[in-house]
Amino acid sequence: MRLSDRYILRSHLGPFFLGLGVLTFIFMVDIIVDLLELFLVNDVPLLVVLELIALSLGHVLALTIPMAVLVSTLLAFSQMEAENEITALRSGGTSLYRIILAPFWAAVALTLFMFLFSNYLLPESNHKLKNLLRDIRKKKPALAIDAGRFISDVPGYSIYVREKSDANGLMQDVYLFEEDDHGGPKVISAREGRLLTSEDSSLRMELMDGEQFDVDLKEPEAFQITRFDRMEIILEDVDRGLRRRDSKHRGDREMSVGMLSDKVDDAREDLAGIHTRMKREVQDVLDITFGMLLPDSREAWLIEEGYMADPSDSSSIVRGRGPPKKVTLEKSLLRTLDNLKLNTASVERKARRHLVEYHKKFSIPFACLIFILLGAPIAIKMGRSGKGWGIAFAILLFAGYYAWITGGEQLADRRFLPPWMAMWMPNIVLSLLGIWLLFWTNRESRPFSLFQHISAWIDKRRSLPS
Repeated sequence: MRLSDRYILRSHLGPFFLGLGVLTFIFMVDIIVDLLELFLVNDVPLLVVLELIALSLGHVLALTIPMAVLVSTLLAFSQMEAENEITALRSGGTSLYRIILAPFWAAVALTLFMFLFSNYLLPESNHKLKNLLRDIRKKKPALAIDAGRFISDVPGYSIYVREKSDANGLMQDVYLFEEDDHGGPKVISAREGRLLTSEDSSLRMELMDGEQFDVDLKEPEAFQITRFDRMEIILEDVDRGLRRRDSKHRGDREMSVGMLSDKVDDAREDLAGIHTRMKREVQDVLDITFGMLLPDSREAWLIEEGYMADPSDSSSIVRGRGPPKKVTLEKSLLRTLDNLKLNTASVERKARRHLVEYHKKFSIPFACLIFILLGAPIAIKMGRSGKGWGIAFAILLFAGYYAWITGGEQLADRRFLPPWMAMWMPNIVLSLLGIWLLFWTNRESRPFSLFQHISAWIDKRRSLPS
């Protein structure tokens, strides 16, 4: 490696780690604020909180590392252009392609690392993060009680609340359904209720102005109604510590490339089975329909269905009940085909979702290469003016890139685009744009008018008195 290559790489290291730290901090602050209520209300231990933050770093770094590449490219080449180092290198016969070669190979290595990270580490961290968040939410069911839906997190009870105040936790129209092993079900209704925590950390539900209904299934007539002004129920086996459970179910973002590929293969096998069944159902109906056109088959069918008496059987009678078999077969076929179409749509939707995540594991790491090609010519054209807006421009550009990826994911789910095109189109377009900018910058053509206007505006703002 030449001395100039080492110098260029060193000039990228500082901005890269600066951008990575700033961007990761911005994203993590947003995550911590979102989870702050969960931490405070659930009394989560400090080590668990730190583990939750560490697991959240996985999907944050998957975004901020490509963004940091763009930041380092913009800041490093802007600084080198401002100090006339790019001009000196090119005056010595070094082309722009050769200047960016060392950062380009570093981006190749980083792309490979990002793929390995997204394929092996990120799915596991996402899986553990999901399980840990689920266990924390189950630690204290008070958080899980939402108005307007049944809650079954409390062992032995199903709870329904019509209204709940977030300010004081007061619940209106509370219903508890308890299944008694020795008798029948027990139903408790109350006009108001609230959840209380005892000194031993057990959870109690205080109910006011309600009724208790007891039913004995062995003696239904022994139906009892008990009215009360105030009642407390101890919800056993809750809030006694964080219980970790490892769910085997994995979502799309919790799977590796191999897992996603297996899911897609399974979906294709399911689709092949559904299509085979469709053909078989249609063929069976056609065989029966055309078979009834033959005289012998039609006479046997009329006798079997009771529309015609059997000449060889004196006890045979004519019933003629129900619709003709052809009509019944057509209705049954249409109903079966409608169900199979719904199954086909469901399987195809899952397969497309898996394919989108499959291609995303390659396309987002590839952004590290794209931002080298795109950032170097932009930074050189902006020169000294690019140093002040490098991070802001990187955030803006990557926000557009990620919005493009997210929009492509929605289009793929709705079958407007193939999954591979939805995930790779931003990379293809930005790669072509970066190659074009690099080519014209290397030819020392006139500065791009857009960048020239932006640079002039920034210089003008800096020259204004404060």
